[in-house]
Amino acid sequence: MTKPEVKRPSDEFLAKVHSFSDKKGTIAVIEPESEGWFSGKTLLAALKKAKSKYPNKIFGSALTYDSLL
Repeated sequence: MTKPEVKRPSDEFLAKVHSFSDKKGTIAVIEPESEGWFSGKTLLAALKKAKSKYPNKIFGSALTYDSLL
């Protein structure tokens, strides 16, 4: 089985995801090719949203700063 090549989201897109100050403590799941993102209070909640739109894709995740404290 070969792993598909995964594109890193653009720096502009990552900056946008991290700029959502009203969403502190949430997790964003990102589909790199479309740069679509889905947020949730848990990784599973965000992943379910993402998988419903992109069922056969690979996702990356990003935590907001406050969720690491």
